[in-house]
Amino acid sequence: PDPNADATFAASVPAPGPEAEAWLRLYGELLGIRHREIRPRLRGARGLGADVLGEGAVAANWKLNDGAVLQIAPNLGAERVDFPPIEGESLFDLLEPGAPGSFRAGLRR
Repeated sequence: PDPNADATFAASVPAPGPEAEAWLRLYGELLGIRHREIRPRLRGARGLGADVLGEGAVAANWKLNDGAVLQIAPNLGAERVDFPPIEGESLFDLLEPGAPGSFRAGLRR
């Protein structure tokens, strides 16, 4: 989907129901990590590269303005993949690393 389309935004809003509160907590946690750990280091950040880990899965690294390296690995595919280890502080893990639907982020200072 087009990340700038109004329809994409509308589809990303949690629907009312029993799972809505959990989604809002997750969004809040992720926005907090971004605000504390990533946003202050973005000016002058540059990509260091990315590796395809499998269909729908990638690992990518960015050098941030203070020399720290942001590492992310999402698996949006249907098959398990091997995520590279986080070299430093783990910022966030969703599901078992490498499992379908999983995500991992870390920061090497």
